Amino acid sequence: GGAIALQIFASHPQIVFYTLLVLLAYGAFWLYGVWRDGTDAPRARRNVTVVILSLMALAVMAGLLLAAVQIAPTWELKALSARATGLSHGMMTVFSLPPYHALSFLFPGIHGNPVIGYKGEGLFEELHGYVGLLALLLVPWAWRRWRRDRNVVFFVALTGLSLLLALGRYTPLYQLLVYIPGFNFFRVPARWLLTVTFSLSVLAGYGYDALVRGRDDLDGTRFALFWRILAWLNLVFSLMLLAGLAFGQQVSQLLEGLGPVLVPERWLGRMLVLFRGLVRLPLIEFSDSLSATLASLNPVLAFVFFSNAGFLLIWLWNRKRIKASLFQVLLVSLIVADLLLAGGTAINPVRPGSYYARQTGSTGFLQQTLGLHRVYSLGREDMVEYLLEDMATAYGLYSAQGHVSQLALRRYEVFLEAMKENDKLRDLAGIRFLLAEKGSAFPGYTNAYTSGTHEVLESETVLPRTFVVYDVEVLPSEEAALNRLLSDEFDPARTVILEEQPVLLQDRVDRPGTQAGKAPAPSPGIGHLYLPLVARNWPPEPTITRYSPHSVVIEAELQANGFLVLSDTYYPGWQVFVNGREAKIYQADYLFRAVALPRGKHTVEFEYSPPSFRTGAAVTLLAAAILLVLAVSSSLIRKRRGL
Repeated sequence: GGAIALQIFASHPQIVFYTLLVLLAYGAFWLYGVWRDGTDAPRARRNVTVVILSLMALAVMAGLLLAAVQIAPTWELKALSARATGLSHGMMTVFSLPPYHALSFLFPGIHGNPVIGYKGEGLFEELHGYVGLLALLLVPWAWRRWRRDRNVVFFVALTGLSLLLALGRYTPLYQLLVYIPGFNFFRVPARWLLTVTFSLSVLAGYGYDALVRGRDDLDGTRFALFWRILAWLNLVFSLMLLAGLAFGQQVSQLLEGLGPVLVPERWLGRMLVLFRGLVRLPLIEFSDSLSATLASLNPVLAFVFFSNAGFLLIWLWNRKRIKASLFQVLLVSLIVADLLLAGGTAINPVRPGSYYARQTGSTGFLQQTLGLHRVYSLGREDMVEYLLEDMATAYGLYSAQGHVSQLALRRYEVFLEAMKENDKLRDLAGIRFLLAEKGSAFPGYTNAYTSGTHEVLESETVLPRTFVVYDVEVLPSEEAALNRLLSDEFDPARTVILEEQPVLLQDRVDRPGTQAGKAPAPSPGIGHLYLPLVARNWPPEPTITRYSPHSVVIEAELQANGFLVLSDTYYPGWQVFVNGREAKIYQADYLFRAVALPRGKHTVEFEYSPPSFRTGAAVTLLAAAILLVLAVSSSLIRKRRGL
């Protein structure tokens, strides 16, 4: 239960979903085994199976309850995200595993890697699977135990099914999964490689056990014949690879010449890419970095060495030419070296801390002038210079962007997309500066700073983070609100758009034709409401006296009844207090917040205190307390019984 809770706290729901599915499948597999054995199964074994499955169910339940503090807010976010109603088949199958990418289990560098350059489809880290050649050699040995341990059958089936699911759009299976709840919330089918590598690792463990225990009864078996054939095939394949490496240029030219005759043209290009990825020269590209040098090792050399070393080591063990202790040391050493070369040096190239610590001239300029306004980047080349992903936060700057996530609010995604072609939305969002390539020009923006290859452009009409308006329009839906927001006639500096009828406070002067204390009736079409005004000599703009992720305090003075608009995202859990009394927050201008205020001076406090978090925290604490009591009680009982 604790392990499941920790996995949930890691905040990757897709991996949690896969884990729970595997546990469910494992439980169903064991139940099927008990049902299949029927009355022939020993009563004790049936009882043990029931106890194990019950403990599994309790562990899952305990993990979910312990992680309720994470689950409840995440579920609330999911309902407001772009995935609220699930994904289409096209989105679900983004980053499916191309069938030929399965070759990475034999040749992990066949498509290159992030260190030396990746030339495959999609993202290297999403489509890369490898457990090591030594581990793969141990997997067939696991089948010698399938009659004695049904787990072998389960993990073989799990490996095949997971690989099929990882293929995504390359298999019709995902056409059905679109309609199954849970599956349609996640994309990147290639992440099923997680369970592929897990299952292969477990099977390798069973294989090692069978190899160590079954050495004496191997001779004369069908498996021994199979293993000898496999060893000879590996030797022949290794020689072919070395020949291809030696005559790579000639073979490549031969494929280009005869390829169109032998295979369809759409396959020929991929075959050439794969072949050239195998026989790339030089065999090792020496670099100042040891990591980069090792990552450039030719995949043919790596395969030939580790596969033949593995067969040789297993042959020495089966022929009793090597002691158990030395066999174990050599086996582990080869596995570690293989995985280190394939993954430890190639998958996650580490950038020095100085890359992120460097401060560009534009960053220093923004730190001095941005204030509570926001910056928006139009560049993609350099993460630090253009403040991409979460770099703006690292420098204490406010950005309208951030890390790309499919759990981002749906309205936020729609607003950002519309904002690309609408300067008015950028001004409404408080985006004062644009980071753009040098020489860029946008109407309504002037050059404020130039640094290196980019420049900082400043908006001439940006709105502050918070402001007051005295005009309101009430529209019936979010679509209507967005369309009105995008219209040329709408001015967000003077009018706020709401999606529900506000409660308007009576002013000292009521508009002619309305009853005192009642809002004027909406006009036809857009539902336009006018708040009564007495003059146009506005008081000073509102002032933000405290701003933090969970609290915002604003001092505001209104000449008449109006609305205080805060261009921060509307989200459940925010509360507002006007002069110490709780008030209502309205969803304003499609994405932001607004609160109705009467004329006069006010202190407005926004506080983030989500009920979902409080409820989840209460469940987590209660579950932890119950489990602690049960653990202590169990320990005391065992101690009294002398166990």
